[in-house]
Amino acid sequence: MKLVLSLDDAAADLATVGGKGASLARLTRAGLPVPGGFHITTEAYRAFVSAFGDE
Repeated sequence: MKLVLSLDDAAADLATVGGKGASLARLTRAGLPVPGGFHITTEAYRAFVSAFGDE
């Protein structure tokens, strides 16, 4: 289970990192200037919020 991906990771698609993340990945891979950063995967997000239940 990958929780964090680099901005240019080929696995950074809509299902893995969401729409904004997928767009940033596409821009980065195209060589456009994108501020440094990383992706938190949707899988990591779901694991984190599952601890809160229905709160």
